[in-house]
Amino acid sequence: ERTSQEAARAFGSGVVFLERLVTHARHVEVQVIADGENAWALGVRDCSVQRRNQKIIEESASPVLSPEQTADLKASAERLAVAVGYRGAATVEFLYHPGDDLFAFLEVNTRLQVEHPITESTTGVDLVRAQLHVASGGKLEGTPPAERGHAIEARLNAEDPDRDFAPSPGRIARLDLPAGPGIRVDTGVSEGDTIPADFDSMIAKIIAYGADRDEALGRLRRAMAQTTVIIEGGATNKSFVLDLLDRPEVIDASADTGWIDRVRGEGGLVTHRHSAVALAAAAIEAYEEEERVEQHRLLSTAFGGRPQVQHESGRPLDLKLRGVGYRVRVARVGAHRFRVGVEAGEEARTVDVELDRFDEHTGRIIVNGTPYRLLTGTHGPIHLVEVEGVAHRVSRDEGGVLRSPAPALVVATPLEVGAEVEAGAPVLVLESMKMETVLRAPFRARLKECAVSVGSQVETGAALLRLEPLADDEAEDAAATESVELDLPAPAAGVPARTRIARGLEDVRSLLLGFDVDPHDERRVLDAYLAAREEAVGEGHRPLAEELGLVDVFADLAELSRNRPAGEESGADDRVHSAREYFHTYLQSLDVERAGLPAAFQDKLAKALEHYGVTDLERSPELESAVFRIFLAQQRVSADVSVVTELLRAWLREPQPDGTLRETAGRALERLVAATQVRFPVVADLARGVVFSWFGQPLLRRNRARVYANVRRHLRHLDANPDAPDRAERVAEMVRSTEPLVRL
Repeated sequence: ERTSQEAARAFGSGVVFLERLVTHARHVEVQVIADGENAWALGVRDCSVQRRNQKIIEESASPVLSPEQTADLKASAERLAVAVGYRGAATVEFLYHPGDDLFAFLEVNTRLQVEHPITESTTGVDLVRAQLHVASGGKLEGTPPAERGHAIEARLNAEDPDRDFAPSPGRIARLDLPAGPGIRVDTGVSEGDTIPADFDSMIAKIIAYGADRDEALGRLRRAMAQTTVIIEGGATNKSFVLDLLDRPEVIDASADTGWIDRVRGEGGLVTHRHSAVALAAAAIEAYEEEERVEQHRLLSTAFGGRPQVQHESGRPLDLKLRGVGYRVRVARVGAHRFRVGVEAGEEARTVDVELDRFDEHTGRIIVNGTPYRLLTGTHGPIHLVEVEGVAHRVSRDEGGVLRSPAPALVVATPLEVGAEVEAGAPVLVLESMKMETVLRAPFRARLKECAVSVGSQVETGAALLRLEPLADDEAEDAAATESVELDLPAPAAGVPARTRIARGLEDVRSLLLGFDVDPHDERRVLDAYLAAREEAVGEGHRPLAEELGLVDVFADLAELSRNRPAGEESGADDRVHSAREYFHTYLQSLDVERAGLPAAFQDKLAKALEHYGVTDLERSPELESAVFRIFLAQQRVSADVSVVTELLRAWLREPQPDGTLRETAGRALERLVAATQVRFPVVADLARGVVFSWFGQPLLRRNRARVYANVRRHLRHLDANPDAPDRAERVAEMVRSTEPLVRL
């Protein structure tokens, strides 16, 4: 070992030892390979973008050093390695203060470091091979290779930026790493592996190479955006890295080693983009989870002979995002469409959402016509939602339950049960991945229950504590006045009537199929459709053909809800049953043969299921979902009746259809009368009125015109021939006519 003075002489006059705190400095380091006699300084890396001295983004070459400074630093590192007779790979680290033009020596890492691939990318040297070469006695021959281009590396870690970068280990449920020109990925894990809680949280290193720094930055942004990682119960720093890569301080290389910690301390580098979209996505997932529970309830109670559901459209969900509470209401208004209302304080927004899932985790969400890329992972009450690369951690409000963010060891429980604690005070300390995580009270509370003790090993999502909120008028007032911006896109303006007609028809059809009504406005769908319809009819477009399809939907479902037997409905026991009985019997097993359903009812059931895209009677998740919605439609039939009656009243004010639609309309109305005349007489009477208006009344008018034409012909003849021999016969024929002749 050498003294500090000897080492200083080895460096030369351009470098000093770190004897005082150097602030607002850049972290630069020289990659060295030495054979004991000679040393090569292969490149200078800049690792200034750090959090708590943990490197996040590294690049080579340093964007803040001049060529002369780079050459001096490399020469100093080579002199040090030669002076101590070093053999192997090493990194000589420095702090550089641009204002003072000062280099301060930090340390030598006698190994390869995480960021060594960027040096390999710019020099073409395989550092692992070179390390093995000199370790086996090999010598460095020739001159060090020159650096070409620029390389930047980002560390993808299993840690949660929203919880102060707490470690987030767990099983990797999905891992898609980027590829393409200039992209290199180094990783030691694959999909299905588990990131343990005992070691470093790194998942992969994403390295981008370009001809210059701008190209390398652009390629790294694309690569990070294309990276897909889902950790069960965990999170990653992907969106945080993407946010860093777009920051001016990173782009212009002005960020120093303390920049991230300073900005985070001021509340910065917390991305709120697409927060409301993430809330909508999380609420839809929570809704679908409850919907699956209700489907199971229906089938299990039907097995016992009394099918029941407790499904409530727009049931409020209390969610939290970054400590702020939201109330969200969700209604499924179609197979893949939802109506979502997000409330934050006094502000409330309601949007139309379409969800197109590609697989369990990936998909696309369309909010008021604006599409977003979506990545989701749910673990217990926690929803990790990534919208356009921006990650959000949404949790369901569980009434004061605190859960473990990761597999961890309980190292401290500072409170006794019954103790009161202020908001933000520590209530539990965990240790995971060599890091301590302090859980703090989200509000002023009393510790009601503690489910763990010091030394307990807990899994991700395990319930640790239950806190009972205490009244705090000042905190409540502050929370009530906190303003939260809901960044939801506004609906498109100036939509043509025909486009609104198409959407309205889809919405009305979904209502008839048993999907949810809008919890914020039960009449919204029908009123919006009728308004668009009136405008379209005024423009000469009458959507009768599509509306006849709606009548078919209602009639097909009404056939399954008949509570009185029809003549053809008899089962294997030769007793007469109603369609409603058969449907409830079918719900017990979802097996038509086991239920002993007659062929006539099977045909009706198959016809109804076709409206849900189910084309066979084999049991499947799609079939279960369809019968669930049919059951809901039967429970909410009064709303469907109002839809059909409004349509029939509109038809009464309009002329009969032309061409081929006449026959189609006649058959549809005939079926509607047959399906509703017992249970829904109002619908049947209106349908008969339309039949008379469209088909009976024109026939009567044509017959009356024919009769009057004949009478006029007789009168003209008798006027011209008062003494005609057939006068009596003509008068008798006019008297026998079915139409009144007084006014004529």
